[in-house]
Amino acid sequence: IREAIDAKPTATVVLDVAPQTDKSWQVRYAVAGAQRSDELVVCLVADAPATFVPRGENRGEQLAHVGVVRTLRREPLSDSVGEVTLDWPANQSPGEAPTSIVAFVQNRQTLSISGASRWVE
Repeated sequence: IREAIDAKPTATVVLDVAPQTDKSWQVRYAVAGAQRSDELVVCLVADAPATFVPRGENRGEQLAHVGVVRTLRREPLSDSVGEVTLDWPANQSPGEAPTSIVAFVQNRQTLSISGASRWVE
């Protein structure tokens, strides 16, 4: 695991994000160094409100949820540039706000990640 963590990225991801509405974001991306077997995974991430735990080992506690993926899209990397629209899920609380958009290059067979980027509003 340490070897994988210490490995230098072989792919680069550049993101340009533009909010379309309060529930939709257009993500333009540019990827360099990806292999034919790679895809781009793009995630809309938010911090969720704390939840009260009524039973179990955490009974009576308020648990905070940080970095919850609310929308995930997998995009083939047939071109080195492209765009995708991420929509806030209809069944999620409108009071939550996205904190970031994360994109990473992942090999479809091995699931190894070769590069990543994060956009923060």
